[in-house]
This record gives sequence, C-alpha cells and structure tokens, in this order.
Amino acid sequence: MLLGAGAVARPDGAAVASAAKKVAKAAGCLAEGWNGYGVLQSAGGAAGALDVGFVPGPTAGPLSALKLVYLLGADEVPFEELQPGAFVVYQGHHGDAGAQAADLVLPGAAYTEKSGAAAAAEGRFRRALRSMRASPRVLL
Repeated sequence: MLLGAGAVARPDGAAVASAAKKVAKAAGCLAEGWNGYGVLQSAGGAAGALDVGFVPGPTAGPLSALKLVYLLGADEVPFEELQPGAFVVYQGHHGDAGAQAADLVLPGAAYTEKSGAAAAAEGRFRRALRSMRASPRVLL
C-alpha cells in the first residue's frame, strides 16, 4: 500500500496515515520481514534519506534558527522560513531554486558523471553507473 505525500501533508495527515496503516495491517501488507506500507515522497532523495535514518532528531531546530544552510542539490527548501542573514551554500549541477537563493554556489556532478544507487518507489535499489566522463578542460 502506497500513500501519497499530499495525504499526510493535510492538517489531519497523522490521522490519515494511522488509518491507512490499519488498513495495510488488515490487508496483510505488514508482516515479519516485509513492510508493504509506505508514503510516496515528493522531494528527490527523501526516501533514501529516510532509509538511512537521516531525519530530524530531538535536537533539530527550525529552519528559522539556522545561521548556515548547506544544500546538496536540494531545491525543495522553504526559503522564506530561513533566518534573515543566514548564509546559504548550494552544491549541485543544474542551478535551480537552491542556487538562486544561495550566497555561495559550488559545482556538483550530474547523475551522468557519477555512479550511485537509487531507491524506487517500492523500495528496490538500482545501481547506476556513470555514462560519461567529466570534461578534461580546465576552467580559468
């Protein structure tokens, strides 16, 4: 059972998620060694971050309290919540919203230039090999 991210983003999202999990249990989607219940994430890399335990802990503060924000290809940050004067560093390859809001932009490799792994919506991992080499040119 997959639940859309919009369903849990509603004001009653916790109740919706709880009800969906009860339905998943009743339908046999949850068993020893198998988790057939999940929430589709709307931000790239969010599912993988959750898989490795990268979630805000009890000491995490709000965005408005941060003095330094390091965005590694992240464009889904609510920039209006950042503290005025917060220093924003963006590292990526396409220069989207995160780069536009940054005080410092650092280069990053595109997916075609690096090997890696990605998790599909159903939780399967796929390995990806780089498909090209970075340009040998030296930028001056």
